[in-house]
Amino acid sequence: MDVVLSLLTVSVFSFCRQHKLDESLAYQQFSANVGEEESWINEKNTLVGSDDFGDTLAAVQVSLMSRSTILLYVCLQYPTRNMRKTKNSSR
Repeated sequence: MDVVLSLLTVSVFSFCRQHKLDESLAYQQFSANVGEEESWINEKNTLVGSDDFGDTLAAVQVSLMSRSTILLYVCLQYPTRNMRKTKNSSR
């Protein structure tokens, strides 16, 4: 009887520990994603806040490349929205 009770107690502690570890992993993944998004936003804020309005051909090319990178990023992040727009616009 004591063995069964001990086994149940260990099983309960094991389940609780696994649950806490799963929650911790989810939080760590969320924090990592938030950090990536914040760094991306800060990088784009420096581009937006720049006073360089394309005075040279090289600056214009970099701005166009940055714009296409942003569009590609948005398309990859939200593929279902872009697919719906494509389907609706072809009608």
